[in-house]
Amino acid sequence: MRRRQWFIAFAGILLGVNGLLIFLDDEGEVARLSYVQDWSVIAEKDMTKTIDTPGVLTANQLPVYFDKTRGSFQKFLVEEGTTVRVGEPLYTYNVDNYAETKTDLEQKKRQLTDEIRAVEEAATSLSAHRIPEEGTNAVFEGESSNLELKDRSVETNYLKERDLAGIEMELAQKRAQLESIQMQLSELETDGETVTVASPYAGSVTELSESLDNPVVTIRGTELYAQGKLTEAERMEVEKDMPAEVTIRESDTVINGALGALADNPETLHVDRESTYSFQVTFDEQADTEDLLPGYHADVAITTAKSVDVPAVKTELMNGSSLWKMTSDGTLKKQTVKTGVVANGYAELTKGAEPGEWAAANAREQLRDGTVFITPLKLHDIEWKQLGKYDNVNWKRCILTGLLAR
Repeated sequence: MRRRQWFIAFAGILLGVNGLLIFLDDEGEVARLSYVQDWSVIAEKDMTKTIDTPGVLTANQLPVYFDKTRGSFQKFLVEEGTTVRVGEPLYTYNVDNYAETKTDLEQKKRQLTDEIRAVEEAATSLSAHRIPEEGTNAVFEGESSNLELKDRSVETNYLKERDLAGIEMELAQKRAQLESIQMQLSELETDGETVTVASPYAGSVTELSESLDNPVVTIRGTELYAQGKLTEAERMEVEKDMPAEVTIRESDTVINGALGALADNPETLHVDRESTYSFQVTFDEQADTEDLLPGYHADVAITTAKSVDVPAVKTELMNGSSLWKMTSDGTLKKQTVKTGVVANGYAELTKGAEPGEWAAANAREQLRDGTVFITPLKLHDIEWKQLGKYDNVNWKRCILTGLLAR
């Protein structure tokens, strides 16, 4: 016990003398040490930067019109709240001029037929377009280039599928409109006086205009989407087609989608008030929205940047554009680095550092480039009771060797 007490006292004196020599060394004759209090490993992480904003579910309000110059309105065939399918009758009217009405309907039929043909050709062309796979028709140097190509290929395939889904939706809409026109023509040719206008949309009737002001019928579509507002700073960061995740607050249901409509003009203009810009998130085709209704509130997370399996370090260890590396030879190196995605307390390192390396925090601006570093002594890890058992150790020699090494 007495030997251990003497050893601890002697070691304390040596450490004190050592520190005093360093403090009084103005000419750099004593090698400097850097004391590293906090440090962390540079690890691989998935980095995602998002803009989080509140939103609400809604559906398109689809208008159906009545041309008063074609005849006199007769009656509505639906009520507010009625659920209608494509092709179901909405209202009837008596024509004033049979020949003129027929000519007009035939012209609309030809126009829709041409539009449908054009959309079908666009769908065929997009479906036939092949996305180059990794390594196809090109030689890339390094693994990072292959990863970038793979990421671009995945993103391009996603955009292709999304565009195809949009084209198919547009095609279905135009075919429904053509079917409605054909039904009106058939009825006009049969009756000669009355035309029944069928619904070109599926959904729920939300409004009927008894005054016959257009639109005479408004239908809420079956396709839901989320809408919300962005600040000026947020609007600068987002672009159309960016991935978005919508979480329904009351049920924690998560729906994936992408930014669709994105306003370029603010909702209102105020000199002394920040502008806000509206946005819409369209859901993926496979999204399950059956149990959801317009008006449900949600939290929207728009992904503005994403990197997968990249070196990342805690932002608190960053020193501007540099990092204090703890090298394998026991010295510190001030390393200039380039950063990518910065989010959730971490920074992606695109240049200057690799996974597995260690970085030190320079909280008190005490670290020096090229110096040997020391870390805190964890007293609770030392088995003090074992010190007295090393009777054969030449402590004097060990201590003197340590001093001479300094």
